[in-house]
Amino acid sequence: MFYAISALALAREKSFSKHGLLIGWFNSEYVNTGKVESTFGRFINTSWKNRTRGDYQFIVNVTREDLDESLSTLDEFNRLIEKLLKADN
Repeated sequence: MFYAISALALAREKSFSKHGLLIGWFNSEYVNTGKVESTFGRFINTSWKNRTRGDYQFIVNVTREDLDESLSTLDEFNRLIEKLLKADN
């Protein structure tokens, strides 16, 4: 997700080296303005929390249902980013 959102930011001549800054930019530019459903904002924030938790906790429990749902949402998210990038051209 970081690289997909980074591509979107670069298309708009923005660049961020920190995940939190990039997520904040995406939320303020797209989620808070209604250009993107808030579901994706929550997904990004939850994914970021899970990634951070996974970096610092030895064991993280993830159910198969959670994984399947995340992969499905990630697929939708990637299609959304592609659509936003194409809209720029």
